[in-house]
Amino acid sequence: EGQDLAGLRFVVTGDLHGFPNRAALQEIIERRGGKVTGSVTKKTTCLINNDLSSTTGKNQKAKELGVPILDEDAFVARYLGSNPQETDVVKREEKEEAKA
Repeated sequence: EGQDLAGLRFVVTGDLHGFPNRAALQEIIERRGGKVTGSVTKKTTCLINNDLSSTTGKNQKAKELGVPILDEDAFVARYLGSNPQETDVVKREEKEEAKA
């Protein structure tokens, strides 16, 4: 698999609709060479948050530092594209959750 996200840092917050949970998105980012961290810093590539108008600390910090805030769809379009392998990961995790 490609390491097309190498050197990029992301923060994921809030609810997701295209992934079963944040861990699933984090796994995809890390497999592609990116890092997922818990807090926004000047080194953060972007904050992924479906609530762009949120007043949480992470959104406020991103705005203060000029870090882009992308919703999930914009993040997928910009950084993941339409990679079928990513979809397979999500489907596999959904099946695992259904069994539980």
